[in-house]
Amino acid sequence: LLAKKPAEVLQEWTNYLGFLCALGAVTVGQEVVVQETDKKGKNVAEKKVPALEQFISELMKLLVSEHLNVRETVKKTMGNAMSPAAYGVLFRHLELGTKQIFGDVGQIDFSEESILYVDQVISIMKLVLDQDHKSSDLTSLSNIEVLIMTLVKFVRQLTISVASLQTKHKLCGLIACTRSEEHTSELQSLRKSR
Repeated sequence: LLAKKPAEVLQEWTNYLGFLCALGAVTVGQEVVVQETDKKGKNVAEKKVPALEQFISELMKLLVSEHLNVRETVKKTMGNAMSPAAYGVLFRHLELGTKQIFGDVGQIDFSEESILYVDQVISIMKLVLDQDHKSSDLTSLSNIEVLIMTLVKFVRQLTISVASLQTKHKLCGLIACTRSEEHTSELQSLRKSR
């Protein structure tokens, strides 16, 4: 590993990540043991969590990594290579992370990390919806409208800057994508099945 160039290591990591995302759904029903420490870092507790939940949780942390190559690779891989069987878990994590930005009393966190996170979420959702899917692949996306509305609430309150305009443009592209004929019929069938 030390003999490889950074670009080679990144490419190898990208390939492994794509492989794990594509096969992540095979872990449905399996659990892993996770160690958690308290806020002081003293007490360690072990608990079992679903393996797919843990995997996507770790990817969510990388979405806002300080390393551009890491976060862009994670975003593209989650949007393009994630197994459709994992979409339910993925979108649940996207929704939970987005709701956390609003805090307990509705106070919005406009930190750079929050803005970056919302931008990444919009990009992942658009990448997922732009792919050709069977209608059964999107059945786990029943709360997509709630997530989009939460994103709209956040984005509309951003101060005007080049970055915020780019985020708003991406959100408009996502909304247009959900309004396309093929996705409209799939989303309407999801509404009826609720």
